[in-house]
Amino acid sequence: MKMMNANKNGMKAAASVKAEVITLAHDFIEVKYRDKTYRLDFEHYPWFRYCTLDELFNVQASACGMH
Repeated sequence: MKMMNANKNGMKAAASVKAEVITLAHDFIEVKYRDKTYRLDFEHYPWFRYCTLDELFNVQASACGMH
């Protein structure tokens, strides 16, 4: 099995990829990831409505996406 290398495929290494919560409102969360801002409306992602603040602010990023 051949392993893929994120750097060879033009993706940043996991250590250099960051995600940050920039806005938290009662009906949405905004996250900055790879120099873009994403608004996640709780209407479309209802499970976020029941998260604690610690869970909502625990955004992690990798070369594959946000978690």
